[in-house]
Amino acid sequence: MRIPRTPLFLLGLLLAAPLSTANAQTLSVNNLTEGMTATIEVSGCSPGDIVQVGYSVSGAGPITLAYGPLYLTPPITELPAIAAGSNGVAQWSGNVPPGTGGVSIWLHGANHSTQTMTNALAEVIAHNTRQR
Repeated sequence: MRIPRTPLFLLGLLLAAPLSTANAQTLSVNNLTEGMTATIEVSGCSPGDIVQVGYSVSGAGPITLAYGPLYLTPPITELPAIAAGSNGVAQWSGNVPPGTGGVSIWLHGANHSTQTMTNALAEVIAHNTRQR
């Protein structure tokens, strides 16, 4: 039995195909520690895109929205919608309340300008060993 070979040009097309979309927005959170200032950001936006992030301590949903599934369970806290800066990043900073170390939190965002969802995050608030 003869195994068919893939033409070289087709193999080249497969290898050249992107593995992800170039305009994917990425949600991230830094310094998620009780008693500290955390930074939440969405990168990969176009400058001026209107972006919003929500979070829940109740679970990962999902809830069906016009843009796609929202992986948060009510009650949901919404951060204010803001415009991405000239670098394509929307950023929020806020204080993480003391005593919340060990609490699970889920975050998810949407780019209202492109009507797309970001990646969803499941995090655990870190304990602040300096507070003890």
